[in-house]
Amino acid sequence: MENNGQLIEPGKIIAFSRGAYSGYDFIGIVVTLQKLNLTELSEQYKSEFEPDEYYDEPQPERFPTWLINKGMAAPLEWQKIHCGEYGEFGLTLE
Repeated sequence: MENNGQLIEPGKIIAFSRGAYSGYDFIGIVVTLQKLNLTELSEQYKSEFEPDEYYDEPQPERFPTWLINKGMAAPLEWQKIHCGEYGEFGLTLE
């Protein structure tokens, strides 16, 4: 069963993020190479995860690379620029 709110069409650019509050950040940007169902991908990623010496649960930071390695997406070079905070404008290359 497909959830239309969770489908991503080929050729879409996806910016992956993780975290909360001050720890919120982007972890990768890709372009999709095929139609993706996020609900199904989530379950597949979790089921294929193999614990290692550092992690015993699937890690968000590893998902974009997993998607690329599966041939479902291609990496895009990107640079983050911070445009300010608390109502003040200023550009900072991060």
